[in-house]
Amino acid sequence: MESVTEFRATVLRRIEQFIVLHGLSDTTFGQQAVNDGHFVQDLREGVNMTLRRLERAEAFMRAAPDFLAVQAGRKLTASLTIHDINDSVKARLKMRAAERGHSVEEEARRILCAALDRAPPSTLADLATALFGPEHGIELEVHPAIQPSAATEFAEE
Repeated sequence: MESVTEFRATVLRRIEQFIVLHGLSDTTFGQQAVNDGHFVQDLREGVNMTLRRLERAEAFMRAAPDFLAVQAGRKLTASLTIHDINDSVKARLKMRAAERGHSVEEEARRILCAALDRAPPSTLADLATALFGPEHGIELEVHPAIQPSAATEFAEE
C-alpha cells in the first residue's frame, strides 16, 4: 500500500505531466481542480494538505477530457443506461417514439432535454399555473389585488 508521502509524490508527478500535456498554468489547474490557485506550488513546497484534496486533484484529472472539451467549446456526448424501468413506461415510450417517427433513444433524449430545459416556477402563482393552468383543463381566475387597511395609529397621552 502506498504511503501518504508516496501518494503525494505520485499525484504531483501526474499533475505536472497533466499541466504540460494540456497547456495549463499551475494556477489554472489548482483553481479548476481544488479551487485553490496555490495548490500546485504548495504541493511542490511540501505544505501539509489533506488526502481529500489530493484525491480531488486526481478526480479532476480523470474527468479532464470532459472539462477540456467544454473549455475548447466542443459539444460533449455521453451514454446513459437506465435500469429497472417499469414495463408500462417502456411500452409507452416505445409507442410515443413510434408515433413521432423517432427511435426510442431519440424520444428519451427529447423528453430529457425538454424536462431539463424548463425553467422552474419562480412564484407560487407560476407554480399553480404550471400545475393547474389552462393546459391542464383548469382556468384560474386572477384574484383581485387587496388594498391593505390603514395602519393603526397610537396616540400618545
